[in-house]
Formats: sequence, structure tokens, C-alpha cells
Amino acid sequence: MTDSVYQYDPDRAPDSAFVPGEPRHLVAGNRARLLDMRRTPVHVTRVLPESGFFEVHIDAFEDAGARWLIPLEEVTSYQFEANGATASQEAERELELAISRHDVTVTVAGGAMARRQTAGRLEAEAVRAANWLTSVGAPERFDPLPFVANGWPSATTWFDSYLSSRDLARMEERLASAYVSNPGAGDLVLGHLTVLAEIGLGTLTSRAIRDPDCFSGQWSRQRRADHIVARMGFVRALWARADGDIWVYRGAGVQHGTDRRRGQSPLVSASFSRKVAESHFNASNAVAGALYRQRMQPDRLFMTFLETKAMNGIYKEAEALMLADGGVFF
Repeated sequence: MTDSVYQYDPDRAPDSAFVPGEPRHLVAGNRARLLDMRRTPVHVTRVLPESGFFEVHIDAFEDAGARWLIPLEEVTSYQFEANGATASQEAERELELAISRHDVTVTVAGGAMARRQTAGRLEAEAVRAANWLTSVGAPERFDPLPFVANGWPSATTWFDSYLSSRDLARMEERLASAYVSNPGAGDLVLGHLTVLAEIGLGTLTSRAIRDPDCFSGQWSRQRRADHIVARMGFVRALWARADGDIWVYRGAGVQHGTDRRRGQSPLVSASFSRKVAESHFNASNAVAGALYRQRMQPDRLFMTFLETKAMNGIYKEAEALMLADGGVFF
């Protein structure tokens, strides 16, 4: 990872110093590493068989101090210190039973009618957002390239104001922060992916939602859908003002021997920075890699670094989160 744009430990211990994660290793206090390219160190803080999760505290790198709720079955995506504690036979059996209850895969797709209805809402929202941007003095044309390194504070301010006028700013703050840290932790982001699929913006195949309150109160399906439409309408209107041909890039590095659960998401991640994509493509411990580029299509954009404050904090990936449908390579 010599050329990586991410933090990493060049002196980390070898994989041989750890053992593959199993349910019996899920004991609070045990130290482990995520089987990502840089072996992010964590320790277990809670084990919650009743809800199907365990919680880890991130011990290093950009997310140090964060806590993630991880599905129990994903313990195989971690490696544990060999001298760590192990659960009793009774506790291990409880965890295995919890995994068998909770490890359910679902597919969600809204269909053609839902997609047509949402397309109409998005078209109207983009017009509304374009008029709003003009009213606050946003330029009719702009060059996004100078903002790739650190974002565009004016765009962030406009976006915050736009969502505040719709009483959606708090939802946006929590969702964006959760996505940037770990979109697979807990059910917050998964709830939005579910609604994206339900309203016809793609197909979701993933684990089933486990939090019974995922769609309660301020996080109802209707409010999530309102947020999706407001956000996408604004982003379309903003990026429609970008000058010239804008490229987005995606780099992938594949490791050997990791647990790759197959699924399908309505969204795919890319970057406006080729350097960021190359950091994934060039990872030293990848056994294969690919590097792609496509012209940016405003109608596919869901979330970008330009308007999203959370994407210009601890991570600076110049990220583009796009609808998966309509892509050629990604």
C-alpha cells in the first residue's frame, strides 16, 4: 500500500500471528483485525445474539474511536489474536443458533411502475433544486476539478440549507456519516438501500434488516423516500452545471482467501479522483485488480463529495455514490 491515500501500518504483524474468526472468538475485549487490505485493528465491545450483531471498536486509522455493529455471521471477515478468550460451549451454541435465525437473504425490487413514479418525482425535484440554486446565487457553470481535494464549502452550505427547508437535514447528517464510516454496519444505511429499491431505483439483494425500529418514526419509509428524492434532485441540478466532460473512476483489488458474500446494491461507489481509484487498484496484497473510468452522468448520482460534508472529513476520496442501473462497467 505504498501509494495508498489511506492510513495504514507498514509494520503490522503478519496474518500468521492471527487465527481465522469464528463465533467462539466473539468475546468482549478480544482483539482482532478486519480482513481488508490494511488489516484495520479492532476489539470486540459487545456481543448481541438477540439482535444478530456484535460490536467492534475501531482502534486505528481514520475511523479510530468509531463503533460498528457487525452481523454475527461476518465474524469470518475478521482474524483474531491467537491468545484471545473463547466463548463457553453454551455461549458458542447460542451464537450459532442466532446466526441461523438472522442470516437471511432477501431481494427487493420496486418494478416498472414504481420507477416511473419516482422518475417523475425526481424530474420535478431537479427543476425545483435548479431554481433554488439560482435564487441563492450559485453559478450557472463551474469547474469541479479545483474542488476534488477538499470539497466545495459553498455547495455544502447550499445543500444543508436546501434539506433544512424540507426538515431532512438531521436524517442527511446521520445517513452520510454512517455511510462514510461503514455502510454495512447496523441497519441505518441498509434501510435507505431498501427504500431505494422499493421506489424503483435498482435491485437490492442483501441480508434482511434486523432492527425492528428501522422504519419507525422519523425514519419511516415515506421520509426516507422524501430524503432520497430531495437529495438526488439537488445533486442532479448541481452537477448539471459542471463544465466539460467529467470522469469518474473505480479501482478494485481482490484479496485471496477472504469471505466474499455476493449481493446486489442499488448503489455503486466510484471517485472523481483517479489517484483514489489507483490506490485500490495498486494495493500490494491484492492478487488481482481492475481500473475503470466512465463519463459522469448527473442522473445517476445519489451522493457526492461536492455537497456532502461527511465526505470531506476524515476521508477525502472525492467520492461519487451512483445508481448501479445505467452503468456500463460500474
